[in-house]
Amino acid sequence: MINVIRQLNADNADVLNGTDLENIPASAGVLPNGVCGQLDIYVASSQADHTLNIRRPNADTPMPTQAIQQKTNSVISLNDDLPISLPAIPGRMIISLDVVTAGTDNLIIVYRDLSDLGIV
Repeated sequence: MINVIRQLNADNADVLNGTDLENIPASAGVLPNGVCGQLDIYVASSQADHTLNIRRPNADTPMPTQAIQQKTNSVISLNDDLPISLPAIPGRMIISLDVVTAGTDNLIIVYRDLSDLGIV
């Protein structure tokens, strides 16, 4: 399992750049469909007009632009908040943040490989 925690105050075209998840590893193998694990993205903002975009290594955009949940002080609760959950594929995943009104965004990104998920 790899966890990345970021606090951002401005637009960021590549949230994972320079982190342990800059390139999604396939350390426990890859399934025939190309999946190597699961990515859970928890995100909260101090403003209501911030958005998140996700692009996978194969240039696929698995979902439309997501509005980020506004929460007091942008505090994430792992017990109460639902993550954006995606099958992970090896390589460079781009997560970008668009900030309109000045504010703070907190992100917790959790990668579980196939062994963490009990698949291999």
